[in-house]
Amino acid sequence: MGNSAVPYGGAIGRPGGTLKILHVMEPASAKEKNQARPGAVNSKLRMQLRSLVPPEAHNRFRIEPEIVESGEPAVAIRQAAERLNADVICLGSHGRSGLAKTLLGSVAQTVMASSARPVLVVREADSSGMNRSVVV
Repeated sequence: MGNSAVPYGGAIGRPGGTLKILHVMEPASAKEKNQARPGAVNSKLRMQLRSLVPPEAHNRFRIEPEIVESGEPAVAIRQAAERLNADVICLGSHGRSGLAKTLLGSVAQTVMASSARPVLVVREADSSGMNRSVVV
């Protein structure tokens, strides 16, 4: 979730700044930790995260992928933003509604409600709309 937010983060960031690409994943079980090579997996995942950033943004920002293991993505996102003293949090959202939202919760909604920092939420379906008009 959240890949659509990456271009928007690059569009609103200040040149010369840092674009932190955060990936929150479920903590690995003891069995998974014994079977996997965490260094190799994390290295591959970091490369994948960097590839989400549009090529032109690589010249404008310092790109820093970060992987966090947490059972609660909203908490991990909020804590990372605080730790990094982020100016803004950009999130992608699947736009669930109704029963799915009630049962599954909403990471974006929880981050918006619990963070003191500005939050930009981008619906996954809107990721190609970077050149549309902006209403502020």
